[in-house]
Amino acid sequence: MSVNNNKNTQHHDLQDHEVSRKQREEEEEEEESSQTVSKSKKYLKKEENHKQYLFRKQAVRAEKRKARRERLRQLRQTEGQESVQRLSKQEELQQKRKKLKDALVGGQRVCIDLSMSSVMSSKEIGKLAQQVGRVYGANKKAGKPVHLMLANLAPDSDIHKACVQKNEGFNNYLIERSDKSLLEMFSVEEVVYLSPDSDKVLDTLDESKVYVIGGLVDENPIKQHTLNNAKQCNLATARLPIDEYMQRLPNSSHNKILAVNQVFEILLNVYNGDSWSEALVAGVPQRKGFVPKCKPDG
Repeated sequence: MSVNNNKNTQHHDLQDHEVSRKQREEEEEEEESSQTVSKSKKYLKKEENHKQYLFRKQAVRAEKRKARRERLRQLRQTEGQESVQRLSKQEELQQKRKKLKDALVGGQRVCIDLSMSSVMSSKEIGKLAQQVGRVYGANKKAGKPVHLMLANLAPDSDIHKACVQKNEGFNNYLIERSDKSLLEMFSVEEVVYLSPDSDKVLDTLDESKVYVIGGLVDENPIKQHTLNNAKQCNLATARLPIDEYMQRLPNSSHNKILAVNQVFEILLNVYNGDSWSEALVAGVPQRKGFVPKCKPDG
């Protein structure tokens, strides 16, 4: 009996051990399976996150490429506009130069007499040089420029040095310049010397004539200086029709002496189609105290 009992006990123990082993194996398999599932979820989540990262990265790159293309398009457009502007400016400059060259062949002749430097101070000569620059600038802008000339302009003279110093590119101006006197350049019959003291009124421009503006800046004006200068050469004179088209304001004591460039611009505007009244109103400074004459009623 004892032997049989022992055998039965051992048999049960073996069965329990086998059951326990199987349970542990099953538990281990479940744990491994659970870990595998957990690892799979983590991997899938990680993979999904990576895919989303790549998608966002590609989207950002696409946006950057798009922005870069837009910047390039705008840059090309801007460069194109600047090129057109540069081209139009070049064309405009070429047209102006062509007009100036054409005027040197067949335009109305206007000459500035630079023979009076000896009676001017260095300061006055500098101002005259600046006025010469303004004359050229006005002629350059005009729709129909005149044939601009400079007389008595010796290369080593003070006025020539001042013109070069005060006006950039002076030596390249499209004008006719000469160191000769008026009588060496023109016949007496051609010349009309403009002077505010002349008895004769300039009412029309004659293209067969050359109108001479005295190159004089005098801070203390010498009366009839340009008139006497013309008479010494037996030249015809004329004055601008200021009295005919304008009237002096009450209590105004200013004279009718205008700067070289102001006289020139009045002639230039008349040559380009303005009436004397329009040209004088535009050319005579308001500080001179002149206003247009009122037209009579009727």
